[in-house]
Amino acid sequence: MKQKTLRIYNDQFNPIFMIKKFALIAFFMLCFQIQAQNERQTNHYNYLIEEVLGDLNKDGLPDKVLIRQDTLSEKAPYQLQIN
Repeated sequence: MKQKTLRIYNDQFNPIFMIKKFALIAFFMLCFQIQAQNERQTNHYNYLIEEVLGDLNKDGLPDKVLIRQDTLSEKAPYQLQIN
């Protein structure tokens, strides 16, 4: 039983084992780095549906409402922006 335990312990310091272990860790780190570099544009609301200016809620202050549509999404959601 002790021989088997010592053999496993000695395999951890084997140069070939160390190179394989390093290569595997380097591969996973490279994969994570590649995934981390993907920049996605989150604002696809590029089609202006309607723009309304004026005192919309009768408070004496000028209001501006923009309605935009996401043209890249399959569901084509709308964005309502009130200034």
